[in-house]
Amino acid sequence: MSCDVAIIGAGAAGIAAARSLVARGLTVRLLEAGPRLGGRAFTESTSLGAPFDHGASWLHDAEANPLTPLAAHLGCSFHKQERRTKQGLTINGHAASAAERAAYLAAIGAAEAAFAAAAGQAGGEDPDCASLLPPGPWQATVAHWLGNIINGAPLSGISVRDYVAIDLHGGNWQLAEGLGTLVARLAAGLPVSLNTPVRRVAWGGPGLAVETPAGTLAARAVLVTVSTGVLAGHALRFTPELPAELLQAIHGLPLGLLSKVALRLAPGALAELPAFTRFERPVADAADAAMNFMLRPFGRDHAVGFIGGAQAWALAQQGPAASEAFFRA
Repeated sequence: MSCDVAIIGAGAAGIAAARSLVARGLTVRLLEAGPRLGGRAFTESTSLGAPFDHGASWLHDAEANPLTPLAAHLGCSFHKQERRTKQGLTINGHAASAAERAAYLAAIGAAEAAFAAAAGQAGGEDPDCASLLPPGPWQATVAHWLGNIINGAPLSGISVRDYVAIDLHGGNWQLAEGLGTLVARLAAGLPVSLNTPVRRVAWGGPGLAVETPAGTLAARAVLVTVSTGVLAGHALRFTPELPAELLQAIHGLPLGLLSKVALRLAPGALAELPAFTRFERPVADAADAAMNFMLRPFGRDHAVGFIGGAQAWALAQQGPAASEAFFRA
């Protein structure tokens, strides 16, 4: 087989690239190692009896997000939420007061203002975000929220310039049908080969050869849309080898981790709470691993816990039973 462009990875980036190239009259082939479309956007309804996003869940910066008009065109149902919502803060098992919630939000704002000020300074210094956190009683909780939960990694490992450069604004919207459902629908009509892992890309000659268990695909160009984690694992090889500076960048940009645990509520449990109620608690220090919760999304009987950073990696290594036990505790 042959095509103008071979695209490795049928997640959101690969699907978007394929749509754009096909619109320009080029022939493409999407090659996906797994059995489904969407990559880290994956919705299924069997486990919890209603659509649930195992991976990506939100249309961040929704007003400017290019997926938003596509979702509207396909008739998806939105839950529109402001960028930052803190209605479910508990302190020592009791609901926080309005003043305490306001103090927490103010501490988050002060931290992000400090990041912005440091990123805007001239010079070559690029400190980590943790070193710039303003002192105060909410410091550890702010670090947990902005680092482990928002970025899936501790603030001590995050460049302040990068944090500010990619900080998103606008609303955070969710889809009743699931974000994974939307991404998969956007691949309709595209030439996709599932269960087709790419073993090697030969790119040293005038054309390119993409080697798979199903055979070799000839292409004028190849777009690689898999994550830096996949590339760093060397499951996909290149001949000749990629340039040293590119390999250094791949290994220097590891992925963070934000894990979810979702359980069904008992019939009628927490029915008095509004849909999408969130709960979190203050943390004492960096070693205090806390889970943040979202309850009854779209009014469904789901309770979803989020844990990020080092604790997420530790639980992932121990398996699903450990994550469920942590959620319950």
